[in-house]
Amino acid sequence: MSREAPTQTGVEIIRAMSRDDFHKKIVRKIGNSSAFGAAVSLGAEHISAEERFIVRKALDEAGIPISLTESNSDLDDVIAVITARAVTVR
Repeated sequence: MSREAPTQTGVEIIRAMSRDDFHKKIVRKIGNSSAFGAAVSLGAEHISAEERFIVRKALDEAGIPISLTESNSDLDDVIAVITARAVTVR
């Protein structure tokens, strides 16, 4: 019987990223999009389906697994972690 490796959530992956990876994959590629800005300001529930798709696609391309079937609260959690980490002074 083989065991599958436990999968990390998007939040766990973001928290585990090195500072350089976070900056390259998240801040530069996702953080500058207007769809991400809208999601930060309004929350995933209050942006258009197209904007949610754009944010989810960008996260997926950055290696953050968040599927189209996950709830808006899951997306909000990932956005909150990205925002908190981006403004943390180190």
